Amino acid sequence: MKTADGKTEVALKSKKVLKILWVEDLEDDIMFAERQLKKGGIQFVTRGVMTRQEFTVAISEFHPDVILSDQNLPQFNCSEAFKIYKEHHLNIPFILVTGMVSEDVSSLNLGVDDYVLKSDLSRLSSAILNAIREREIERCKIEKSR
Repeated sequence: MKTADGKTEVALKSKKVLKILWVEDLEDDIMFAERQLKKGGIQFVTRGVMTRQEFTVAISEFHPDVILSDQNLPQFNCSEAFKIYKEHHLNIPFILVTGMVSEDVSSLNLGVDDYVLKSDLSRLSSAILNAIREREIERCKIEKSR
């Protein structure tokens, strides 16, 4: 859809229930983030994973709309998760949700859509919606160029 100034407008279906795949080992962190998402008006279902195997299975069986990943878990980390994500050629947002900014945030240079600090989860809803909107814009551009 075109706006009056000729820009492409992508309507995000706010009524859609998002399938969120969490790469996180702390249940309390997931619960707090989910409260923020509800406050942000996002309807969702989640699946949490903590290992490489669980992540790979969840991608195939759960078919997430977005992936939220902590940086470091005891048996897994966001870099490994992102590598698997790329290997599966997923075209969904991958957002880092981290306790602190570190060198791993350089993952943004590798193609991660965004990062949100756990100390500022009020930004999580907008980060997800913006990343989904950007993916939709990209899809529209690709379809138009065909």
